Amino acid sequence: MTTIEQPVANFTIQKKVSIGLDALDSETKREVSRILKSREAFLAHVSEPPGSHQLVPGSRFWEFQGPGDLRILYTNDQGNITIMALMLRQVLEEFGPSQRSTVDLPHVPDSQGIPG
Repeated sequence: MTTIEQPVANFTIQKKVSIGLDALDSETKREVSRILKSREAFLAHVSEPPGSHQLVPGSRFWEFQGPGDLRILYTNDQGNITIMALMLRQVLEEFGPSQRSTVDLPHVPDSQGIPG
């Protein structure tokens, strides 16, 4: 199993991320390991374009574009960074938060509501 040095103050990588690294090809694994090798390395990569963005505005979850279609999901709570998951862009788009903040539901008049 691939290991990433732990623990580091204010920088935590969940074990499932280390396990997920083993599923990657060698080149992608090296690139991700370089990004996650330290808090400073991660912050340097996140600060470069395209950078990162919140999954949903106002949420505590952030997405960073890793190599290829890989996304690195993390939280940053007052400087305490936790790497939560590695996910393919396609999976994130399919099962992640919708770009729409509301769902269009058919209007049902009150008189046709569920009987009490």
